[in-house]
Amino acid sequence: MTNVSPLPSRAKRWTRLLIGLSVSVPIALAPLLGKLPIPLFPSLLALIPPSIRGVVIPVSAAAMSIVGIASEASLGTRRGRLYKEKMLRRALVYCATLLACFLVAYSLLVTRVEILGGHQFVAFVTGWSLPSKPPCTGLSSAECIASCLTFRESSIVSYFGQFEVAVSTIILEALYCSFFCTLGLAVLRLLELTESHRGQSGSLR
Repeated sequence: MTNVSPLPSRAKRWTRLLIGLSVSVPIALAPLLGKLPIPLFPSLLALIPPSIRGVVIPVSAAAMSIVGIASEASLGTRRGRLYKEKMLRRALVYCATLLACFLVAYSLLVTRVEILGGHQFVAFVTGWSLPSKPPCTGLSSAECIASCLTFRESSIVSYFGQFEVAVSTIILEALYCSFFCTLGLAVLRLLELTESHRGQSGSLR
């Protein structure tokens, strides 16, 4: 048998960085699969309001790539299994907390309007209050957008208030990107822990 020499330390580090990118970036870009006829992904893409979709998806991908590189670069330092498990639990707690915060913010700041007889819906950032003024007096946010504002983004921003919509957009973008960053970090920590466990199992054989 021919002996295969181990990779140099620099090559190993570059390999780990590529692994971090290959894991984290596709997670952030997963909602774009909603444009393809793949089950569940269209609903995931429809959850993101079109006004922020062009920002949060590429920004979250860039942010997750930074997190992936930083995480994989730090793996060069040897850590014990207990430490790795602690970091994984911490990443999962952050991920769950940010997801909960995003869901609360989404329910308060986004209005979903049914289309095509209720088979699909469109999401709009409307803010946390419903103005009581014409032409939507006495109507809900969804009825106002569908009946009076005719789904026009500029009319929606003008009616619900430019400042309120802008603040709501910033909140949603920050929570969305932060959630995907922590999700990517949790996945990388899990892979690190799995790799460490395989290494220990292999050394015992």
